[in-house]
Amino acid sequence: MSLCRWKRVIACACFAAPVASGTAMAGSTGQERVQPGLWEITFVQDGTGTPSISTYCITPQAAKVMSSDAATVQVYVEQAVSEENKGVCTVKNFKLRGNTLSLLKACGSGESAFTISLVRTYHGDTAESEVVSKAGEREVHIKSKQRRVGVC
Repeated sequence: MSLCRWKRVIACACFAAPVASGTAMAGSTGQERVQPGLWEITFVQDGTGTPSISTYCITPQAAKVMSSDAATVQVYVEQAVSEENKGVCTVKNFKLRGNTLSLLKACGSGESAFTISLVRTYHGDTAESEVVSKAGEREVHIKSKQRRVGVC
């Protein structure tokens, strides 16, 4: 899988991009895991090479959902992953403890099957992630740091 595709997977699926903007919001946890605004994400693949940087927007609604209880965040992330991947991928082993989200995203079948495991810790206006993708014998490790840089 290309680094460009990884960027989208990490940014969209795991920050629960506005793809699922119609999701109802349940009770809040009182935590502010993610602030709305323009975010910059810096990726490093397999610990080597030049970092790749991109930006994306987190809407106030998405930030509110991501600061909700675990059940609400799980529904939101599952819907975003399903819509982004047209039902080819599913979320498994979803956990949200405090400000740390972890999950396994399973996609495809047979020879085209691959998995993406993610652990992301949120700090309101920053976050860091570790992603491992496995496809057959190939394994790719990506670390990223995210930070809020302004308004959208």
